[in-house]
Amino acid sequence: MHKISTKKAAISHLSDALQMMEYHCQVEARRHIYFVKLLLIKYPNDTLVPEEELNNIWKEVINH
Repeated sequence: MHKISTKKAAISHLSDALQMMEYHCQVEARRHIYFVKLLLIKYPNDTLVPEEELNNIWKEVINH
């Protein structure tokens, strides 16, 4: 089971959000920012989380 730090995941999604904003994809940018907000609420400290859990949070965001 591959685990990823929540800090690394948050930085990655914030970078994606910045890139989406450059391309004027505001909806996609907001999704990435919302993902980071959910991640920080669920895991306030940097934590190693199974990749599957991060994928489930992302699915929750895109289905919201």
